[in-house]
Amino acid sequence: MGNHSSYSDPVEGEDASSITFSDNCTNLTLLTVLSSDMSRCQCLLVSAPGFGAEAISFFLSTHTRLKGMRRLLVAASVIYASAIFLFAISPFMILSVILLAVVGSMQMSYRVLARAIIQEECPDYLLGRAMSLFFLDRGFGSLGAVVLGSIGAIVPVPVAVAGSALLCGLVSWLLPRTAVSRASL
Repeated sequence: MGNHSSYSDPVEGEDASSITFSDNCTNLTLLTVLSSDMSRCQCLLVSAPGFGAEAISFFLSTHTRLKGMRRLLVAASVIYASAIFLFAISPFMILSVILLAVVGSMQMSYRVLARAIIQEECPDYLLGRAMSLFFLDRGFGSLGAVVLGSIGAIVPVPVAVAGSALLCGLVSWLLPRTAVSRASL
């Protein structure tokens, strides 16, 4: 009835992915197991996006109004994709940490700018519906992880990540141009 957990170390010769683990309070206990097994380099890599997000959040909170929010939104998307691409091919730890900090800051920039644009452009009576559609992207992240993981099983993971970043960057750069061309017709 209480918290039941079991953990078994991998047998010699097995990798860490063969650890069997079950618990009613999985997230808390799993985090403890992972943090004790993670090297300092891995901890830096995991925390870098959070650092970038916090840094850009502080910057954005000091600016109540930004000019050219749509252009900034496209720029954040393209920079995000570029940073992921470079991270995927980076052989250097310090460069990878810096790139992940950029990834975190661009994710936060995108979220903040997109929300601000929706709130400014959307009529009051549709704002709730628009914001609920905006938050649907949370589920698409999991879907993307399944697709990317499946591709990563076929080709090397850095190639899969770099390819998805390239596709994301192209769509982020081309989509606003396509929308502007159609609007002018």
